[in-house]
Amino acid sequence: SKITDSGYLIVGYGGTGAVSITAGGKLSDTSATQGLAVGQLAGAVGTVTVTGASSALTEAAYMLVGDAGQGSLSVGGGAAVSVTSATGGVNVGLFAGSLGQITVSGAGSKLTDAGSFTVGDGGSGKLSVTGAGAVNASNGLTVGNQAGATGTVMVASGGKLTTPGITVGYLAGSSGAVTIDGSGSALIGNGYSVIGGFGNGTLSVTAGGSVSDANTTQGISIANQAGGSGTVTVSGTASKLTDAGYLQVGWAGAGALSIGAAGAVSGSNATQGMDVGGLAGSNGTITVDGAGSTLMDAGGFTVGDGGQGTLSVSAAGAVDVSKGLGVGNQAGATGTVMVASGGK
Repeated sequence: SKITDSGYLIVGYGGTGAVSITAGGKLSDTSATQGLAVGQLAGAVGTVTVTGASSALTEAAYMLVGDAGQGSLSVGGGAAVSVTSATGGVNVGLFAGSLGQITVSGAGSKLTDAGSFTVGDGGSGKLSVTGAGAVNASNGLTVGNQAGATGTVMVASGGKLTTPGITVGYLAGSSGAVTIDGSGSALIGNGYSVIGGFGNGTLSVTAGGSVSDANTTQGISIANQAGGSGTVTVSGTASKLTDAGYLQVGWAGAGALSIGAAGAVSGSNATQGMDVGGLAGSNGTITVDGAGSTLMDAGGFTVGDGGQGTLSVSAAGAVDVSKGLGVGNQAGATGTVMVASGGK
């Protein structure tokens, strides 16, 4: 069965609405200017479920899940949802007071977005990718955008999230949290990623999860704006973060990188390297703690470049810096390195 629409689609305008696409059914909206809103007005509740192999929802403009109300989208059983407009995109929790949630679960289940993807724009947004489900945000992903917004992303049980870059906690007063948990679960990047812009951002890589960025000219910046804060934690055997560009910890704000319980972080770019406490007024801290916990850098490594930087290696943790270590670089900078309790 197939339904084709060429205008605005609303599921839950002021009351409660639900749409289910199952058993190979297809719903397509061909309008390039009007899209799909799930839970449009404050107090409204909208639910969209797409499940089963060959079941599909295709949107040519944009998709709002939790516009001003409460909205949810569930993709499972090998179904596919796609937003094809590069100028539209997916927004989860658009306005203040809204609540939006997207779940993509199960092998073959996928959500593809050609435009911008925001989780927690002005309200509260959640994205869950589990059970070998996949999300491709081909024009970038923002988690926690405006003041008062909260965005949460969970990738677990073999889920995959692919995006050129991710911004977590963008504007002042926003909050974003991303967790990559479990063997086979992955965040795959190829661009510039910010964990803590003007707001607060966290990234947790646990229990064998992985984060990778293949871009050799850009990288990952933790707390890249003054007043912002960012924390990255890599913990657990086989948990890893690999970066082909640069890694900044506390570039302009307060940033922290914690590696523990046999987690691993590596930078493979010989001309980029790692910077802890980049600009004046910044504060960056790296902690490598516990047997099997490792930090490897193929480029230059600076602790306290223009701001305050600290590197702590303890309890048999290990740091390998291939091109030398600078501690306290520019005027006014402070660098501290502590190696204790069997750290190397």
